[in-house]
Amino acid sequence: MHQVGHPAGRLVTFRVVPPVDDANADAAAAALRATFAAIPGPVIICSDVSGARTFSERTVEQFLALMKSENPRIERSAFLLDPAAATFALQLERMVREAKSPIRRTFRDARALTEWLLPLLTPQEAAALEAFLLMANARSGP
Repeated sequence: MHQVGHPAGRLVTFRVVPPVDDANADAAAAALRATFAAIPGPVIICSDVSGARTFSERTVEQFLALMKSENPRIERSAFLLDPAAATFALQLERMVREAKSPIRRTFRDARALTEWLLPLLTPQEAAALEAFLLMANARSGP
């Protein structure tokens, strides 16, 4: 399952919610494409994939194709990983490398992710990012 949002300005939020399967990946890719299409100009995306676990090869291919096709539109893209999900982290880090865009990064710490995105965000986008990441923290617990 997934949640795609456009809470402010150029900011797009994406959250993966288990379970993840190939049908969910198709729907998530379509929702992301539609959201990107509704925003003129470049977008900044924050993806909370801390609830995800290893993707099937079909899902990897689906998201990698989306990442590559949207590279020209992305101003920055940050992925929040669960530090305890080492196998999935390796898989996503490989996907980010294969997308061949230096403006995409993975993070295991929401604070570091925020520090990387914050210089580009308007006050409204920064507030929306904070609210999005608070939901990630609430879900993962103390």
